[in-house]
Amino acid sequence: MREIGQVLRQAREERGMTLEQVSSRTMIAKKYLLALEEGDFNLFPGEVYLKGALRKYAAELGLNEEELVSRYGGASETEKAEKNQQEHQKPQSRAAVKRKIQSAQAVRSTRRLNKRRFAMILIIFALLLGGIRLITTIIAPAPPLVNDLPPVIDNGADDILPPEPTQPEPELQVRVERDNLDPLKFRVINADVIEVVLSFTEHSWVRVHTNGALLFEGTFTAGESRSLTAAESVRVRTGNALGTKMLINGEVIDLPQNRNPATFDISNAGFE
Repeated sequence: MREIGQVLRQAREERGMTLEQVSSRTMIAKKYLLALEEGDFNLFPGEVYLKGALRKYAAELGLNEEELVSRYGGASETEKAEKNQQEHQKPQSRAAVKRKIQSAQAVRSTRRLNKRRFAMILIIFALLLGGIRLITTIIAPAPPLVNDLPPVIDNGADDILPPEPTQPEPELQVRVERDNLDPLKFRVINADVIEVVLSFTEHSWVRVHTNGALLFEGTFTAGESRSLTAAESVRVRTGNALGTKMLINGEVIDLPQNRNPATFDISNAGFE
């Protein structure tokens, strides 16, 4: 997987381009471009988004996009085969694991036996010491009673209790809420920015505004995708709702199941 990332990074550096410039030209978020170069493909929400981003990045750098996508597929199959081979090899080591468990059980049994012997020695020693003290008490005269307790001082202060342990604050979970009155409006909660991924299964025209300004407008075909981020708001206008798929901060959004135009408003509601 890292070989693909090295090819992309080398091609970008040879052209003297930065990740910010490529992100601006391809509308792919910088973090996804960096993930492609580092071979961290688990960051993508799905195969369709990963392959779409890989194609666009390769095309922008003048590389053979289909060859890179094919190489990614071959590497992915190789990793799966190696994982399956490792899974098949695991049962072969069960006998060794069983021997280790039996050895550990024998050690624990020996330790328990030694602890019991040590406990018996302590009991016998305590009994002997108690007998010696009893004999000494019988022989020696009883001392006069003396009140050794210190005087009780009442200063009127309440008992000082240790502070109660504080519970760690729960980690804030990013979530997307749909407006109860308008199903085409959404709020992103507990996130610094809004992250939107658009992919297309059919021919569709799309216009996108971020923070009130037009970001892009165009017609897309099946298999294409676009990624975008915004701090405050995103508005997506699509001419084919059925042919459009949308992810908001990693969450799949259910869109109208028809080919009519639709407008989606997404706002950043901040942190709770």
